Amino acid sequence: MSKKILLTATELHLSQFWAPHIKNFIDNGYSVDIVCSNVSNKLDILKNKLGDLPVSIDVVDLARSPFRISNFNGYRQIKKMLAERHYDIIMTNEPVMGVFTRLAAKKYRKYGTKVLYTAHGFHFFTGAPKLNWMIFYPIEKWLAKYTDALVTINTEDYDRAKRKFNARDVFYIPGIGIDVSCYSRDESARAKKRAELGLSDDDIMLFSVAELTKRKNLEVAVKAMAKIKSKNVKYFVRGEGILKEYLVSLTKELGVEDKIFFSATEKIYPKCAALRIFLFFQPCRRDCLLL
Repeated sequence: MSKKILLTATELHLSQFWAPHIKNFIDNGYSVDIVCSNVSNKLDILKNKLGDLPVSIDVVDLARSPFRISNFNGYRQIKKMLAERHYDIIMTNEPVMGVFTRLAAKKYRKYGTKVLYTAHGFHFFTGAPKLNWMIFYPIEKWLAKYTDALVTINTEDYDRAKRKFNARDVFYIPGIGIDVSCYSRDESARAKKRAELGLSDDDIMLFSVAELTKRKNLEVAVKAMAKIKSKNVKYFVRGEGILKEYLVSLTKELGVEDKIFFSATEKIYPKCAALRIFLFFQPCRRDCLLL
């Protein structure tokens, strides 16, 4: 009998990151179930990415915000599912889903179920708002004792979890970086791509990858570009979201529509060949300039 894995996360997170991993699990003899919330109405995208893979999907009433009353209903739904099914491994992601999944699963660890939690960047970090520390730090520290494997994706989170939390195991798996294979070292190819994008040899290209939503705070980047007097700094933004129309109109209002360019997901890699500077701008977490 194949071992059973339960994955819990938002449908958006699963559609963005998990389809190839789910296929790998199934190819290696595991059966996979998914429990997800529907925070962005992306269920169809998730189903399309999974294709014909034999995966069951259950939707629960969990929100991204920890303050939604519906979260308690979502917690009860997960508890009911776990009572009816046995899983060898439960893998959970994101703060709210991670909290309620681990609470629902804590008694099943006594019967051999392993619980893995991937922290895609704790909301508490050096320089984070005090409110973040007051809310998220004690919750994550408390729930670590119900976690068999806590996976972190940056060294600050890893060091803090290793020293302060009581998870059975803490791992660091680098989850932030650049796929250098999409960068061209051929100067002629780079020059050709820059010409296609309308960039001169003197232009500095900045590049962001982010959802165009309030929590990603790209409005700050647009306003920062308006303060840069040089006409040789060009900013390319890859992403989609509900604020796209607003951000485009803001560039026109600030007079920087000739310096800021928005593009969809499928155009990310062609642009990488033209990069000399990569700007990953995500004010809701950390700002990082990679030269």
